Amino acid sequence: MLSNKKYHCVFSICVFFVCQYSAAAVSLTCTSKISGTWNFGTAPSACNVTPLMSQDSVQNQYSPVLFNDASEATAERKDFLSEMYLVLRDVGTSYLLRANPQVSNAELMGFLDGLYALAHQETFWTHYRLGKDQLIRYMRGDGDHGHGLMQVDDRSHVDALRDGRGVDLVYNIMYGLDVYYAAWVKSATSSCVSTSTNYKNRARSAWSAYNGGPGKICRWSSSPTSGDTGYLQKYNQRGWLKYVRDTGTAVALDVNCLMYNTRPCSLSGAPAPSPTPAPAPETPALRQLIGKIATLVAPNGINLRDLQTDKILVLIPKGTQVVIEDVSQKDSDIKTYMKVTHAGKTGSIYAGHEKPTLTRDSWVRVENSSDSNRLVQLTTARPYQMLRECAGYACAKSEVVVKGGSSPDALLVLQKENNWIKVQIQNTNQSGWIEATNLMEKTL
Repeated sequence: MLSNKKYHCVFSICVFFVCQYSAAAVSLTCTSKISGTWNFGTAPSACNVTPLMSQDSVQNQYSPVLFNDASEATAERKDFLSEMYLVLRDVGTSYLLRANPQVSNAELMGFLDGLYALAHQETFWTHYRLGKDQLIRYMRGDGDHGHGLMQVDDRSHVDALRDGRGVDLVYNIMYGLDVYYAAWVKSATSSCVSTSTNYKNRARSAWSAYNGGPGKICRWSSSPTSGDTGYLQKYNQRGWLKYVRDTGTAVALDVNCLMYNTRPCSLSGAPAPSPTPAPAPETPALRQLIGKIATLVAPNGINLRDLQTDKILVLIPKGTQVVIEDVSQKDSDIKTYMKVTHAGKTGSIYAGHEKPTLTRDSWVRVENSSDSNRLVQLTTARPYQMLRECAGYACAKSEVVVKGGSSPDALLVLQKENNWIKVQIQNTNQSGWIEATNLMEKTL
């Protein structure tokens, strides 16, 4: 819980908005209270959002992150966490970039890692719940003193809570980030953090201060509480990733409006639909190329194109290795194109004619399926990905988490099966299956 010690706003974009009610007049009394379970999206307990926010205001601005108590819990948890992850990702990213425009990608990733674990430790990522009675409530913990996702305590932050910064999801996150960011900055020079680039220990320090006050920033190192131990466990295990379907897609909320503009805000629209899959090649031998690794041998490299617009996305140099994600043909099956990802961009490369003679070897060399020991990594849009226990979406997610971002794990290719690749994190015994579209060649 956000410590009940007094804090002041530490950042110039701290939340300000015109409230429909006088702060002194709004009651924080919990009404229409319901219980819950200690799991993502349903942590007990929850109270009516009214009068702090109207039911319609929450529905119109936040419907994608309402946990529906009437739905089947496992499926609903996946829907909820898949969207809530994107909200935390984008709010945290925008906040940090405004606070420190020169921040490195590595520090941004470390900051977000800490934020995700904080949200888990405080509330199991729980905020809005749509009850079976169709009444919208928001999370209240610690004897109803803790408000919302990052648990703002009404024993010290009562005016802010009456002003709506507890019930409104994005304002709640930003209010908590004011405190967390101040501790994050201080952690870079704290005695219990060996170097400013040790982002894991900085996150632990920032949470200790968030929970216990600025003077407790090294509590995790000197006299850790059960909360410090729990936070570390959640940071290491990243349990939320078991439910998040895609860490790189667009958020459905209008985060920019919700953070900085005058309310009300509308939804930004449904998440972008998945791209239409390329037609299956008619030649069975071409279908067998999917999931294999191709080395570009054309002397001048090959342009990566968007086939729909014919726009050149990037030139892939000779000698580059890419994973073949799909294969398509054009012009009466004469020209072959391979869908690949390079430098964070996904498109298609020309892979030669099929008729009257096969010219593929002049453009790419496809490795045999038995060829292993190739190094790949997550695409730049994937900060993390959980591996699966077998090849396919029907397979369970394993406990193995692969890191992407600015310091990606090197992944050893072990096996290929259709559009799925079995990889092993280099220098470990951790392995599992991942879809080829999530991979790119390992950059040096």
